[in-house]
Amino acid sequence: MGKQNNNYKQIIILLVLVLGLNFVSGLVYQRFDLTHNKRYTLSEAAIQTLEPAESVVFIEVLLEGSFPAEFRRLQIETRQILEEFASKNSNVKFEFIDPTKDTDDPDEVRAQLAQLGILPAQVSVQEGGRMTQELIYPWAIIMHEGRLVKVSLLKNQLGATQEERITNSIQNLEYAFADGFNKIITPKSKRIAVLSGNGQLHDRYIADFISTLRDY
Repeated sequence: MGKQNNNYKQIIILLVLVLGLNFVSGLVYQRFDLTHNKRYTLSEAAIQTLEPAESVVFIEVLLEGSFPAEFRRLQIETRQILEEFASKNSNVKFEFIDPTKDTDDPDEVRAQLAQLGILPAQVSVQEGGRMTQELIYPWAIIMHEGRLVKVSLLKNQLGATQEERITNSIQNLEYAFADGFNKIITPKSKRIAVLSGNGQLHDRYIADFISTLRDY
């Protein structure tokens, strides 16, 4: 009987130790970036874009489905960077979806996305020994307090191969999301006047400049 009691005591002590370790690990939880170039270590500037967020910032990533290995890399790296942002602010939530899956009218979905300026990329996918062309959406949509901002995950670069574009896009992910957070979270309190008619450039030459300023 005494031996059985000792066994119970040992089990109880072991359970207490396990629960204690879990509690302490929860208090001191930290993510470690072991990559040689620290690509998952967010800059202070990127982290600060989330500081004003006191309610949920939801990111819907449209990069899901069947696509080449290069885009799978982009998907994995996007998930990693969003996990880093989420570790800095618990209000950050995200989900990966295929926007045209489980819909009776994919063309209607594509039309709705096009109205938002979200256009697909055409890629070649090899299945069963044959090559097919697929449309994928390397985009994310950030939603916060009834507003949304689109984020392009694929960086365009003239003359670059698909692999080079993906590599450059991965390197740009932190900035792309930080810029999106800044646009949707930071209160817009500044007004900028653009003068014309006194020797300045005509509107058509500064349209892109004005359009970019409007986002901020």
